[in-house]
Amino acid sequence: MNSEVQVVNNLWRWLSGQRDPIGYQPGRVLHLVEKNLQPFECKRLSDRVLHVVCPQGLEVEVEERVVTSFRSYSVTCHFHLRGETGLQQPIHIQAKNTDILGRGDTRFSAKSSNDDSRRLMAVLDCYPEITDALDCLNFRRLNLRSEAGQWQLEIELFAATELVGPRPVCSGYQRLPYAQRHLMLDVMQMFQKLMDRVTVQGVAA
Repeated sequence: MNSEVQVVNNLWRWLSGQRDPIGYQPGRVLHLVEKNLQPFECKRLSDRVLHVVCPQGLEVEVEERVVTSFRSYSVTCHFHLRGETGLQQPIHIQAKNTDILGRGDTRFSAKSSNDDSRRLMAVLDCYPEITDALDCLNFRRLNLRSEAGQWQLEIELFAATELVGPRPVCSGYQRLPYAQRHLMLDVMQMFQKLMDRVTVQGVAA
């Protein structure tokens, strides 16, 4: 993303009322995440987007987002993996867990209602290793989307975030530990293999 596009994006955020909270420094948390991802090859695409090349061959984009609440705000990082697919119908599948800390009984649910979504949900049931890995991953939410020949996996962790509030004791950056980083990349690689197989063999793979 070049500087002109960044200026346009910032102007649009201002005109639409999506102003950044006072004290927020775009890209600061992303810089800390980049340190947690060493020694992976990282390249900034913009203030809020980081491109990461992993040893497994994965190319991941990390997007920094800020959410404002009463007298505080949080900065989260969303990890994206993309690829091509032959699926014809739009798909949105979400994964959540029942544990308040983000680790526990992972459940998938289809947010789109069509044949490809139902079949892909059935395919996921045949890959218990994905659910087992997600049970150990400390994540807020996971979204798998497919549309117009492209699929995207998005994972938001509890780590790689920062909470900024009126009391310093409640504020701080939650670093991305090595074990969680390794587990997240394993999950991404599993999904990539699944979607590659679906592309080659069809949704009934």
